[in-house]
Amino acid sequence: MPHQKTTPRCFADIQDPRLQVIRNAQNLGVAQSINHGMAIATAPLVARYDGDDVWQPHALERLADALDAHPAAVVAYGDVQTINQHGELGDRLHSHTDQQPRSAAVFEPLLVQHFTCAPAMLFRRDAWRKVLPWPEQFKSGLGDWYFNLKFAQMGPFVYLPERLALYRVHDQGMHTHYMQSAVGEANTRAILAEFLPLADESKLGQSRRQVRDRHLMAIAAGYRFIGKLSDARRLWLEVARSSPILLFKAPFSPQQFRRYCSVGITRRSNSACAEGLKTQLNQSRCNRYNRASRQADPIRLTQL
Repeated sequence: MPHQKTTPRCFADIQDPRLQVIRNAQNLGVAQSINHGMAIATAPLVARYDGDDVWQPHALERLADALDAHPAAVVAYGDVQTINQHGELGDRLHSHTDQQPRSAAVFEPLLVQHFTCAPAMLFRRDAWRKVLPWPEQFKSGLGDWYFNLKFAQMGPFVYLPERLALYRVHDQGMHTHYMQSAVGEANTRAILAEFLPLADESKLGQSRRQVRDRHLMAIAAGYRFIGKLSDARRLWLEVARSSPILLFKAPFSPQQFRRYCSVGITRRSNSACAEGLKTQLNQSRCNRYNRASRQADPIRLTQL
């Protein structure tokens, strides 16, 4: 690619004693390069610049100022805007639109949705050294999400509502590869299996099961988009058994439900959905009864 040819030339033109270029004898890949780079980094703050994304001129300064202003924060991050292979700008991707510029705990929100983007992030070097090396499984994808959850367990993130980077997207990007190879599903399940049990449901805003099933619904939609209908059916059926209510409530619209139907509802999936709904309704009745009982107990004790 063009940027691979011009990068060494660009560095050669920069005469700055603070800049040190490390060139590997062979291409180590992203994961091993990060392992090596973080091990030899000497500055207290580090940033990743993978692939052909573009930093805004002020990005690092703004992120560093944010971390200086919030000493407890482990990571500072901002917004990105997409740019395609032709240099055309796309939509702005908001990282955390309901959060004001402040330091906040983001572990549970990150489990619900991976809203950060690597080129618009700055990290404390010591945090990276605590979580490396890069796990073998996540060399194939979703390593960013895995590590950001690790960082979120260490401390708060500070958010800047500014466009700090341009994120390059390609027609045949890594997302398509994840879907075709099923890496996305396998790694998503692995991440949720490790981190969901540690989450506080009151901060998730929903049950752990629903968080998992919403991710499965998103993967099913990806499978359907690329034509892997049998895999889409498999995941829809799994969600129908586990959280059927998700198939009938916002943001799962009637139009989406019709698309789900077009994938092919069988007697088996109808039965699973009906049985799942029956179970959830029974659980809901039990929960209401238990809540009413707990609320009544103090009253009875007071009256006695």
